[in-house]
Parts: sequence; C-alpha cells; structure tokens
Amino acid sequence: MFSTNQRCIPSMRLQLQTIVVTCCMIPTCAITFAQNPSQILEQVNSQYRASKSFQATYHCEILMGRGIEANQFKVWISGGKFRMESTKGGATKPSSIVVDDGKRSIIYSQATNKYLEGPHSKDPMPFLRVYGILVGGLQTRGGVQYSSQPDQKLNGFQTYRLHGTSERDKTNSVDLWIDRVNHVVRQVQMGAPGMPGSVKTSLISFAFDRPIDAKMFVFNPPKGSTAMGNRAAK
Repeated sequence: MFSTNQRCIPSMRLQLQTIVVTCCMIPTCAITFAQNPSQILEQVNSQYRASKSFQATYHCEILMGRGIEANQFKVWISGGKFRMESTKGGATKPSSIVVDDGKRSIIYSQATNKYLEGPHSKDPMPFLRVYGILVGGLQTRGGVQYSSQPDQKLNGFQTYRLHGTSERDKTNSVDLWIDRVNHVVRQVQMGAPGMPGSVKTSLISFAFDRPIDAKMFVFNPPKGSTAMGNRAAK
C-alpha cells in the first residue's frame, strides 16, 4: 500500500508520488483518547465522510538516486468528483492533471502531451493513494498497523505522531504527524528518511466545506494531444 515503487499508469511514467494530508476532530484535552491509533484514524475518516468538499495544497519531496525531486500537489474533492494537479519544483504550469467529473476520468501528462481516459471512479483513493495522498479510508487492520509515538513539535505545531508498518513487509513504513490543535496531518514520511524512493509530504494549506467552482472538475485534453487507450473500470 505504501510502496514508493508503485505507479498509477506505468505507460505515462509519471514520476509523482506524495503522501497524504488528512484531518481528525479530536479534543486536545482528551490525551488518552487522542493517543489511541484506531480512534485517531476513525476520527480522520469520519471528518472526510461528513465533509461536503475538501481542497488542499501539499509540498512533496521524493528522494531519487540523483537527488531530491520536489513537487507541489493541489487537490479538490466534492460530490464524487475530484481534481489533482502536480507541478514540478520551479515550474509555473502543472506537469500532470487528473480529473474525474463524475462520469469519466482523465489523466493528462504535459511532458508527453498524452492522456488516458477511463470510466468514473466512485472512490478517488486509488488515484490519490498511489501518490501517497490519503483522504480517509485509513485502517488499523487489513494492511497497515499503526502505533503511537512520542508527541513531537513540528514546524512550530504540537503534534501527535503515528507510525505505521505494512503487515506484509515490516520495512515498508509510514509516519503521520497530526496537529493537536486543529487535527490535520501536518506531515507524512513514507519510507525510511534518507533512503532512495522515500517520500516526505508537508501540508501547505487546506479547507473543508469551502465551495469549489464546478469548472474545476471539467477538463478537455489540449488540441494536438494523443489518447492512450482505455483504462479498466475500478
């Protein structure tokens, strides 16, 4: 689940992976409650189930063999529709765009000027998880086991920390830093720090239940772009 070698669409060869930013609504005074991993994750999931919309920006650093590859990700989710844009460090335009308008989904790569069109995905998680973006659906069973770690101050924010390991591969890990005041995940580390393929993603900004322009979920491939075939429904 947390392998940094996964690719959403191999033929597009998008070198983009990120990790999640999620929210939970946990009273900061309820220390015992907040330090229970299963209860934290359920509150995270409940927040997303109850929200009408979610939008956020993330900064992602992927440790490659040649150095660090930095990407910025923007995500919009509302009413069964979603959009994700990824922009490489220093660029002004997205290098890839994923849009699901509730009827169909399109993955577009600016580098190749190619796109892949497929059916509507009822759950955006298969798209987002491969980049490490987890918007709910977190579990303490069925793949990953979480444990509480000592609280930590991160970039000026007091956070709870959860460490998760894959039941299939104990060397495959993920760490979440959850803000103790506003209950968002401030940072996620996927894989061991310093190891090639490891990913660190930090939350820049976020908003729940803020209106999202319907145009954000409309995307027409640019003129001259090439279709790559159909993706199987999920």
